[in-house]
Amino acid sequence: MFWLWFKQFLSRFISIPIWFLLVLVFAGLGIGGTVWWFGPGQRPWLEVLKDKDGVLVEIRVEPRKIPQSVLDQLPTLGDNTPVRDKAQIQALAERYELYQSWETNPHLRFDDGVIDYWSKQGRPAWDLELQFLSRRLVLESAERAQARIPYPGDLSRWAERIYPLLLKKAQEK
Repeated sequence: MFWLWFKQFLSRFISIPIWFLLVLVFAGLGIGGTVWWFGPGQRPWLEVLKDKDGVLVEIRVEPRKIPQSVLDQLPTLGDNTPVRDKAQIQALAERYELYQSWETNPHLRFDDGVIDYWSKQGRPAWDLELQFLSRRLVLESAERAQARIPYPGDLSRWAERIYPLLLKKAQEK
């Protein structure tokens, strides 16, 4: 019965534009619904954007997508005794691979001057670990995107975007 009605409907002159519009609406809903449901694409939790010269200009952070491998590296918050021992700070920097030479940003490799700076800050060990982890994550993301970070101050500024998120996750741990 339905097919007979459907054949009669299609045989009318006015039914063709209506049928065409219905197909377009359902196709649009299908495409739009698919994009809405699955999203425009899988983005990393830490996305680096660069300008035409390859300089890092923006970092997008999706706190809900922080991988477990990063969460496992978060320190346990606790002792607030300031760390001023350069050997201990150097060991933390080595643990977070900040002494390695970066291909895109070799000038951001930690050296004795950076260790001196951090030893004068008088921060607790857990805070240094979060600072160093956030810097390493920015450097790794910049390496993957081949984005240059011109100055150490720029690295600090970008790391400060990640630090509060890592601190919150460490507090929840």
